[in-house]
Amino acid sequence: MAHALNDKPERETKQNKTKEESATTSTTPLSSFSRSQGFACAMSSQRPLKRKLSNCYAGDGNGSSSNSDSGKIYKFQIQLPEGLTTHLTLHDPPEQMQVTEFIKNIQKELERDSNGSGSPSGSASKRRKVKWNPSHMYLQDVFGKKISSAVLFSKFAPNKCHLLTLHEDVGNSVERYKDMWVLTPYTDISELPPEYTFETALVDLIDNSLQAVWLNGRGERRYIGVTVSKEKIIIFDSGCGMDGTEDNSISKWGKLWSSNHRVDDEISRQPPYLQPFFGMFGYGAPISAMYLGRNATVSSKSKQCPKVYTLYISRDSLMDSSPSKSTWKIDGGIRNPAEDENELSPHRSFTWVEIYNLKIKCPDNYKLQCFLKDIYFPYIQCDEAGNSNKTVMPVEFEVNDVNLAEVSGGEMAIANLHSCNGPDFVVQLNFSLNKEKESETRVANARLKFVYFPIVEGEERINSMLKKLKKDGYYIKEQFENFSRVSIRRLGRLLPDARWKQLPLMDSKLRVGNEALSLRSCLRRVKCFVDTDAGFFPTPSKTDLAQDPFTFALKRFGSKPISNDKEKHEVSVVICRNGKRLSMSQLEKDYIEWVRQMHELYDQEVKCGEDEPTVILSPSCKRKLGITQDVIRVHEAIKRMGKSWKSGQKVKVVKGAISTLKESMYATLEYIIVEGLLGDAGGETRLICRPIEIPDDQGCKISDPSGVNPIIEIQKSVSFPVTLIDAGKIVAIDQDTFHSHFEKHLVEVPSIDILTNAQHKDLGIESVLSFGAPVQAGYSLPKELVAVIRCASNTTLPSAPLSGQKLIIKVDLVMNLEIVQACHEDKEFNHGKVIFTRKRKPISQGGIKGLYIFSLGNLKTLFKAGLYKLSFSATSEEFGCKQLEKILTVKPDKRSAKWKFCNSSPFSVRVGACLPSTSVKCYDSYDNRVPFGPMSQIKLSIYCEDHVLAEIKNLKIEVPDQGSSFTISDVAIESSKVDKIRQNSYMATIEITSLDGLYSATAPCKVLPGALDHVKLLRAQVKKYLTPGQVIKELILEMFDSSENHVEEGTEVTINVDNLSFQNNFGSIHKVNSDGCVDLSGLLKVDSSFGSEVCISVSTQGKEIFQKSFIVPRREIRVVAEVPFSCPSGSKLRNVMFEVVSDGTIDEEFHGAEHTMRIRSDQPGLIDEMVQYSFNHGRCTIPAIPVPRKAGQFFFVAYDTHYSELQTSVEVHVTRAPKIELESPHTPHRLSENFQLAFSPISCWSDESLQTYLGYTQELQEEVEAKGLVVVVKELQEEVEAIGQKVGTLERSMDLLLNRKTDLENEISILKAKLGESYDKHVNLLEGTKETMKQEIEQLCPDTMASVLVQVSKRAIPNFNLKNELQADCDSLVALLATVDDPRLSRVLAKYLGEDLMLSVISSTEGSRSFVQYDSDGKANKSYGIHKVASTLGINIEKPFNVIALDKISPFVGELMNGDAQKKLAIPLPCSPHSQTDPAGFVGYAVNLLNLSMKKLDLRATLFYHLFGQLQVYQTRNDMEQALDYIKEGAVSFDGAIMRRKGIVTHEDQEPKIVFPVVAPLLQKASAEDVYGIVMKITEKNNILEELLATYKEALEMHRATLKEFRSKYDHLQIVIETKSIPIQ
Repeated sequence: MAHALNDKPERETKQNKTKEESATTSTTPLSSFSRSQGFACAMSSQRPLKRKLSNCYAGDGNGSSSNSDSGKIYKFQIQLPEGLTTHLTLHDPPEQMQVTEFIKNIQKELERDSNGSGSPSGSASKRRKVKWNPSHMYLQDVFGKKISSAVLFSKFAPNKCHLLTLHEDVGNSVERYKDMWVLTPYTDISELPPEYTFETALVDLIDNSLQAVWLNGRGERRYIGVTVSKEKIIIFDSGCGMDGTEDNSISKWGKLWSSNHRVDDEISRQPPYLQPFFGMFGYGAPISAMYLGRNATVSSKSKQCPKVYTLYISRDSLMDSSPSKSTWKIDGGIRNPAEDENELSPHRSFTWVEIYNLKIKCPDNYKLQCFLKDIYFPYIQCDEAGNSNKTVMPVEFEVNDVNLAEVSGGEMAIANLHSCNGPDFVVQLNFSLNKEKESETRVANARLKFVYFPIVEGEERINSMLKKLKKDGYYIKEQFENFSRVSIRRLGRLLPDARWKQLPLMDSKLRVGNEALSLRSCLRRVKCFVDTDAGFFPTPSKTDLAQDPFTFALKRFGSKPISNDKEKHEVSVVICRNGKRLSMSQLEKDYIEWVRQMHELYDQEVKCGEDEPTVILSPSCKRKLGITQDVIRVHEAIKRMGKSWKSGQKVKVVKGAISTLKESMYATLEYIIVEGLLGDAGGETRLICRPIEIPDDQGCKISDPSGVNPIIEIQKSVSFPVTLIDAGKIVAIDQDTFHSHFEKHLVEVPSIDILTNAQHKDLGIESVLSFGAPVQAGYSLPKELVAVIRCASNTTLPSAPLSGQKLIIKVDLVMNLEIVQACHEDKEFNHGKVIFTRKRKPISQGGIKGLYIFSLGNLKTLFKAGLYKLSFSATSEEFGCKQLEKILTVKPDKRSAKWKFCNSSPFSVRVGACLPSTSVKCYDSYDNRVPFGPMSQIKLSIYCEDHVLAEIKNLKIEVPDQGSSFTISDVAIESSKVDKIRQNSYMATIEITSLDGLYSATAPCKVLPGALDHVKLLRAQVKKYLTPGQVIKELILEMFDSSENHVEEGTEVTINVDNLSFQNNFGSIHKVNSDGCVDLSGLLKVDSSFGSEVCISVSTQGKEIFQKSFIVPRREIRVVAEVPFSCPSGSKLRNVMFEVVSDGTIDEEFHGAEHTMRIRSDQPGLIDEMVQYSFNHGRCTIPAIPVPRKAGQFFFVAYDTHYSELQTSVEVHVTRAPKIELESPHTPHRLSENFQLAFSPISCWSDESLQTYLGYTQELQEEVEAKGLVVVVKELQEEVEAIGQKVGTLERSMDLLLNRKTDLENEISILKAKLGESYDKHVNLLEGTKETMKQEIEQLCPDTMASVLVQVSKRAIPNFNLKNELQADCDSLVALLATVDDPRLSRVLAKYLGEDLMLSVISSTEGSRSFVQYDSDGKANKSYGIHKVASTLGINIEKPFNVIALDKISPFVGELMNGDAQKKLAIPLPCSPHSQTDPAGFVGYAVNLLNLSMKKLDLRATLFYHLFGQLQVYQTRNDMEQALDYIKEGAVSFDGAIMRRKGIVTHEDQEPKIVFPVVAPLLQKASAEDVYGIVMKITEKNNILEELLATYKEALEMHRATLKEFRSKYDHLQIVIETKSIPIQ
């Protein structure tokens, strides 16, 4: 059922439920229902059930069971058109049945009922007849679906009862049906407990509604409306409602234990546990309704069904029902929802409960509203919903059209208004109970919220709250003393009868003292609101907690456990506060501290008195006054409990008012003191009372009450809390009563006296003590002083000798002597200082008894001038005597005097200002004030060691007559030597001296320089010429006062700049440093352009006192030498020099890497515009500027990289390049025109030409005759032409080599420009470190393979090539393959690898075989490989060596760092499962900390990853040990720690012989390539250049030889042409 029920406290077991569903009609005894231990505890003491209870489903008319295990049974409840109800049961029907046939079955069932013992529900005599015409009838299910053709049984679940309504086509349907619902089992309302009242029954019904609306979905209205009048009670809720389906049948509203929507107990939810599932407890909805009235109508609608279903309950029919009947049938109805119902519940589900013919008088409307608001307060308005602090209304509650959220009455609402605004004290408790007999552990949770109700203006807020409740008509028996300070809510619902006085935790553990008394009063101002979850069980009426182990544990929370109660001891309690577990002792401590805080913040016991108070600051007797604050107000009249209490009033303090008061005290009220100022909260109010036996002068006193600083002295008066008046512990008495008690204390008592000096002498004691005339400072007291107790009848002790004295009382008392010192002004000893105290018992001496002899001990001399009071006292419980007081006056010793300054702190004076006004006093040798002698002038000087800073002679002063002080004022100090004491924090000594030099006084003095007066430029390291954007590296300004002292450190000055700006967000305000300067070095940047002026000025107090200007001169870039007007295309401009000039002078400040120049041209791609060329002392040379290959005009611009305005434009005329001729630098001889003729075809020659060409000789005649002249000339021509072509080929090759040489030189120049001057340093350093390492290998490891490789590299071995033979050389040693930046890293990595691996050589698999060969016996062949080379050098290799086959090493699998020139490996940073941060001190992975040459970068991912893996490097050993969780493969640290495996640390002190070379970077540049990589590139390009030059040299030699041959042939041919003959060789 969707509507929550208050019925049986447990669900049926699955076994009983199965049986119940399988029977048409069945009876289940109560014993078949399981009972939990909690319910058994809750119900054990409740009413018995006199009748047997049963539970059945609505079956067929005969009530017989027709269930079959083999077939399906379909049950239907049919509502007939005439308002009757019948039942139809079908066994194994077909899948579908025509409606006409189904109606005929209904008709047959009715006929069988009328003919048999049964009959259809209701009488048809007064109802209209049904015309059984199946063709004009139809069915309708609970969901409003019309069934007119066939009944599909697949739409109905078997073994469940389905409600169908039979309708006729004509006629109106009825809305009420006779005996429509069956309510079982029988409900007994005859026995209800006395606490079951109108309110209890009403709340029982509202609980159902609250549970129903709580199940509404998001966005659906949660609304409960209650209307109570004299005629009826209506309860409406917008819950999920009920209908006619079996699972959600409205009939279950009237059945006990029928709810199948019970919700499991809500355990461990968040407080305040708002989950209103109360269905396990209570007496059920029918009992509650019938308790309130005689009739009830329940109407409900679910969202699934369109109709409203109704049941009608009658008390009379319920009471008339026989217990023997198994069913209780009541009428029901089906109707359409009304408009107002849909308006109240927009989501179309609701439940009405209307109770009429009321039998109980309804309470007052307002009281009922307040009562219901108290019961459901957190459901009405809750401050704890969600994370916001806003008040929300989880449910809309209305009572008689009034929203309960708007009702201001009720105990909960009034309590909220009267509690303080401070934080509540919240405790979370978790209870658990585990018994041996039970397998499961019961748990429960409770939240305790302690709220403080302060006292305001003398009235307890709890009293105010009780008055308000009584005024609202509540019948409250409780007073402040017996007020219930614990209220309990279960699942957010108040249990109204669970009103406990207090929890043990709320009681004070302090037993005695003022603090305990005050705290006990504060604890009574706390109320605890307890919220519990479903783990706690209520009584059946849900008005109190049931007697249960958890209830007992909660009730005793904070008390000591009961040792003899095992059952209750099984409950364990876990205490949490603010998410932390607490012990009980810690909780008690926190609770007491919270109460104290609330008291201090909010309590206001007395707002003000009836008189003007005396405010006293820092009273010295706080403990006696019973206060803790430093400010109190003293009143003489207040109003309390409606009465006036005034100073002088006689009071009686009842015995036991405070723990130390054993008897009642009669006293006089003297003052009322209140802590804090007017309006302050938390102050205590105390009554100061003087006991009757204390005389007036020994009571509480206030000195100078109207003065600036009044003082209170409580003396022998007593302080009581004002709350004793409220408790009746202090009452006013009349004068007669007080005087009658006072007379009892007026009996005479003996007194104390001191023996005279003569009587002291009789006892052998030297005593000279005068209480009359004053004595001088330094007076010596007697060693001993004797006192006695004399009879009361004698006023003085006779001066006769002591022998025979009968007036001395001999009583065994303890006498106390106290000596108090006071100054002359304090004659009342209000602020006296106790300097001596002794206690003595009487002794006998010289035959005299009762002598009290006091030895004054260390108190021998009285140095301090003033009054001394000697007080003698002796009392006991049985005997008392009057106190004796003697005054001794001590005056200063005027025979000696000295001067002193009166200042308690050092003087502070500034140069140019006046000395602070100060007093000088005169003292005697015991520091007692004495008057000055006559004088009118003194000398004043200020000095530090030997430096006199200032001196004033004949300074006039005025000394009053007999005065002991004079004042120095208006004395100006001038000095120019303050800088001498600057390092001494300006501390000096001020001295005043009398003119005769007899008296002087000194005091420390701080002499500060004067105000800023002028500024000097101390240092200004400014280049010869400033440039835009330049930062002025050094600029220091000195700050002086008018006396040429540097001003004080920290003085603020204003620096104004023009065309300059401050770097790093520095403003214009600057402070003077410890040197008296303002250091602007590195702070100022030039913002102006060339040809401008920058200025800096200093101002103070709006006045400019300094100004300095600097010039930024004009500059320009020009070409040093004229660029050729024209250049051949494709050529280059060589060594073009530019310079920066200012006024015709070279600016040599343009120098170094920070000053560079670039070139750009109008030909895209012709010039690399990103290359920067460095200036060298104002000049920059560009090695080569390429000229375009096309003829025309060529423009390029040279500009400064930083100052774009510095640029110059160059124009060059490009001409077509001439054709290469042999007279070029490669062919110094030019071919003549005849050579062109010689190469022309012979056939074109004329006979004359042929005759001219050849001159016949004897030797040539035969050849010419044999071959012919033409053939001979042609052969000679072809030979010359072939040689010429060979010359041309060589020249073209040489041109290519020269062009490549030029390009390489340009590339090297560009790379060197990037490094500037550091290139040579890098090269020398790198080469030097490698050579040094080779020498160390040769010297320290002479008999190793590595030493052999090093020596071979230095000398030539005949017929041996190391690279060819072994495929390795000394540069293949591991120790020489990489460098590092840090010597510490070099050492620790060498230790990690060991010497053998450091001296290993890398090769290939094939090359490793060539190192060594083994004989058949396994010995190395000394005449092969490395051993052969070693023997040649005279070395015998004894130590084993390693050869690493590089091709067999598995490389690193992963990515490389993006854009890294060194190809470092992208290994993820170390991580730990226990931390999200990087390890402290982590430097990097060893494999990435190595520097490799460009040719060997691939070794990082192969060789070195194989050697080091993911070896981590840390700063220190401690960092490595702390990062143990981050280390996977191993780690080392700079201080030598080595961890080869996780957790295994190697300890080794020996330094390695062979380490990696250390090359520290000399220059850092923000580029993709590091300095090391650039150096490697330059080295490689130099190597390529050397090879190119060697090739060019070979080509040049070949060219010369070929050219020589060409010239010989050409000359021969030329001679032939010219002489017409062939020369003879």
